[in-house]
Amino acid sequence: MRDNGGPVYPQWKRVEEFLMSTNSDPINQSVEHSGISLRDYFAAAALQGMLVGRPFIGGCADEAYYHADAMLKARNE
Repeated sequence: MRDNGGPVYPQWKRVEEFLMSTNSDPINQSVEHSGISLRDYFAAAALQGMLVGRPFIGGCADEAYYHADAMLKARNE
């Protein structure tokens, strides 16, 4: 599986809080609750810049992920 860079804004939500909001029996543990991946975030940022002043072109999404992968690679060097 490709490295997605992990979550952009990782958060921890107590299982107790989650279960209470769903009327289940609470337990006292934490679980990771993450949003979009860093790769998706980078791709969205790249796509935003690529589309300024021009209509959407089908290949832009693939190109955005190409740039996102390059940013992840540079980040890990």
